[in-house]
Amino acid sequence: MMVESLEPILVGAAAVVSVGIMYMLVLWPTAVILRRAGYSRLWTLAWFVPLLNLIGIWMFCFRRWPIDRLRDAHKGSDLPPLPRTL
Repeated sequence: MMVESLEPILVGAAAVVSVGIMYMLVLWPTAVILRRAGYSRLWTLAWFVPLLNLIGIWMFCFRRWPIDRLRDAHKGSDLPPLPRTL
């Protein structure tokens, strides 16, 4: 009888661990991409807010990236050109 009462708890714990692993598989690469693009990694928190995540993806896609602004500012200087990827 004791084993039957623990089954829902174990299933719930397994679900929580599975969801946590799935979030880490999505959020970690997202944070790395955002950092390389010049944005704050805190934007990964937008994944948890249903409408904000769609708005964030569209903003990320179509706004001018900070690395592009840096590259444009660097064009007129006497320094060697910046590489295409940083």
